[in-house]
Amino acid sequence: MECTACKIKESIPYCLQRNSNGAFCIDCCKKLRSWDLCDTNCVNFPKEASHAPLIKGLELTRVYDGHTHKFVEDMFLPNIFNQLYCEVSLCQVNVFEPNHIEVDLIFKIKEFTKVNKEEYLKDEWKIAENGDNLRGLVPILQIYTFEHGSSNVIHNSFSIDNHPFMRYDISSYHFRTWQPFSFAKNDYINVKEKEEFQEDVIIGRVVEGEGFFGKNDTIWTELIINKDYKLTLNISYSNLIIDRKKQQVKIPFGLYFPFKLVNYLDYKLILWDDLIVEEDSKYTLIIPKKMRDEQLFVIPLESNMNFIEGGGYYENDLLGVDSKFHYDRYCIFHHNLILKVDNGFVVNSKVSKFPLMTGLYKSMKRLYEGKYAPAYVNLINSSNKVRKVKLIAKIQGLSKKYELNLNLRPHEYKCLPILPTLDDKKIVEINEITTESLEINIYENHNRVYSETHEIIVHPVESFIYNFQDRGYSFKTYLYQLLACYCTPHTREIERIISEASKLVGNIMGTLSNNFDKIMKELEAIYNVLSKDMSYVTRSFNFSLENMNDTQRVSLPSTTLRLKSGNCIDLSLLLASTYEACKHEVELVLIPGHAFLAVNVTSMWIYIEATCLGNSDFKKAIEVGTSQFEKYFSMNNQPKDSNSRRVSIKLARENGILPFE
Repeated sequence: MECTACKIKESIPYCLQRNSNGAFCIDCCKKLRSWDLCDTNCVNFPKEASHAPLIKGLELTRVYDGHTHKFVEDMFLPNIFNQLYCEVSLCQVNVFEPNHIEVDLIFKIKEFTKVNKEEYLKDEWKIAENGDNLRGLVPILQIYTFEHGSSNVIHNSFSIDNHPFMRYDISSYHFRTWQPFSFAKNDYINVKEKEEFQEDVIIGRVVEGEGFFGKNDTIWTELIINKDYKLTLNISYSNLIIDRKKQQVKIPFGLYFPFKLVNYLDYKLILWDDLIVEEDSKYTLIIPKKMRDEQLFVIPLESNMNFIEGGGYYENDLLGVDSKFHYDRYCIFHHNLILKVDNGFVVNSKVSKFPLMTGLYKSMKRLYEGKYAPAYVNLINSSNKVRKVKLIAKIQGLSKKYELNLNLRPHEYKCLPILPTLDDKKIVEINEITTESLEINIYENHNRVYSETHEIIVHPVESFIYNFQDRGYSFKTYLYQLLACYCTPHTREIERIISEASKLVGNIMGTLSNNFDKIMKELEAIYNVLSKDMSYVTRSFNFSLENMNDTQRVSLPSTTLRLKSGNCIDLSLLLASTYEACKHEVELVLIPGHAFLAVNVTSMWIYIEATCLGNSDFKKAIEVGTSQFEKYFSMNNQPKDSNSRRVSIKLARENGILPFE
C-alpha cells in the first residue's frame, strides 16, 4: 500500500492516525506523529518518560506531639487532556453565609477528537508523580480557597447520569499544577548566588512547562466521556478578611476544570437571607504561567497557601457575568466575592471531621490547642459596635457545661473550638463507638441568638487512633506519643504489684539506687509478680503509618490486670506503668505489627519482650526484646524504616500528656 503522505514508500498497515483513512510510511509517521493527530495506542507512538527522580510523600514529624510537616508535590495533567473539553450545564454558587458556600455542578467531559482510553497510556509516569493512592483516577476539578478555606464533596451528592457514584477521591497536597506537555528532568542549575552550595552549578530536578502555583483541593475520579457528572461542593472558611473601613467581608474561591475549553451554559450566583453582594465584586480568569521551576529544596505545604500565581489574568465585574460564557485556554475561574451583612452579626457552627477520643481527650486539649475539638463555632461581627456574647455548650450525658464570655470587637472574626470538660465517671461507661448530642447556645443581652444541636462520634476510653489525617491528605498528625495516656503508674493496682515485688528483693529503690545489679533485680521481681497471673493473647495490633484514622483497641493496665491477659501493647503498657512508678525512664518500642518495652538502667537501655510474661523468665524476655530491637534499629538507636519508632514516656509527661487514671 502506498504512503498517503509521500506517495513513494510503502505504508504501515496498522497506522492509528485519527480522522484519516490513509496510512503512512515509517519516515512520514515520525514527521507527522502528534498527540493531536494520532491515537496513542499505536505501537509506533513513543512513551513519554520523566528523567528526574520522583519527589513524593516527604514529611517531617515533631517527636513530642506528632505534628507532621508535609511537603508540596507536583501534579501533572496528562497530555491527552488537550483532546478534551468541558461543558458545564449548571454552576450554581449558593452563598448561605459569609463562611459557607455550596456550589452545585453538572458538567460533561467531551472529546475534540476520539481518544478511546488513552488517558495515561503514553505518559504514565505522571500517575506516580500524582500519587499512587489515586491510581486509575484522573483530576477533573480543582477548588482554590487559600489557607483558611477548605472544600469537600457533600456526602451522596456525586453521581454520573443520575446514578450514585462513589469512586472518587480528594487531594490537597498539590501546590504546583502543571499543564499538559510539561516535563520533569535532571538539568544544570546555576547556584552561584547561594552560599549553601559549594559548586557554582549543580545537577538538580527541573520542571518546564506551563502551570499554576496555589493551594487547592483536587477531585479525582474516572474519566467518563459524554456523561453528566453531578456533585455539590461545600466550601467553608475558618477565617475571613473583613475590611473595617468599607465594612465588607471578602470571600475568595476559584474553580478550575483542567481542560483547554470550558463552556458554561448556566452560571448562577444565589445569596440567602440578608446577604448583599457589593458592586466591586470581581471574577478573574487566571491563565497558566510558562515556567522553568528549579527545585533545589522541598517546599513546606502549610507555608505556601496564601496566593495563586499564574501567567496573567482577565478581570471583570462578577455581577456583570453572563449566565452563558466560555474560555478557550486553561483558566482558573476565580471569584473575589465581597459581601455586606445587613444584621452585622453572623453565627454558625460545624462538627469536627474527627471523632471524640475519650481516653485521649484531656491530653489532646493541652497538646493541640483545640485543633481536634468536637465542634467549632464561627462568629463574624461586621458591625461597628462591640458584641458581648455568652457561649454555652454541653455534650448531653457526657460532659459538664462549657461556658465562655466573649467581647467581639467591630469587624472581628473568631473561630472557637468547643472543648467541654468530660465527666470521668460517664466516659468509662462507654464500651463501643457511639454518637452523642452536642448542644450549642449563644446569648447576647440575655437573648438567645443561636441554638444548634450536632451529633458527634464518640470513641470509648480504650479506643486509640495512631494517625489523624484529613481526607485530602493536606495535613497529618501522628498520635503515637499519646500512648503515654495508657501508662498509668499511680493506680492502686500498680502500687500493689510493686509492694508484692518488694517482698522478694527488699525495699524497691528504683532510680534512687545507682547500682546496676540491684536495679535489674528489682525489675525482675516486678516482672515475676506480673508473670504469676498473666498470659499473652493474640489480638490484632496494627501500628502502621499507612493505616490512617484506623481504630486500635489499647487496654488500660487496670483492664489487663482484671482480664489477666493482653496483647503486646497491653502487656508493654502494664510493665511500663510499674517501672514508671519506680521512677525509671521507659519507652515503648513500636515495630511493624508489634510492641515491646525499653528501660533505661544507669544510662544503658534494656529491651524487654512483654509477651514473655507468664511463659518465659526475665532473662529470656530481655534476650527476645534485644533481638527484636537489633532487627529494626541500628547501632545508634535509629530506626531502619519509617514504621519503627520509640515513644518516650518521659518526653510525653514533659509535654502535658498525663495518665488517664
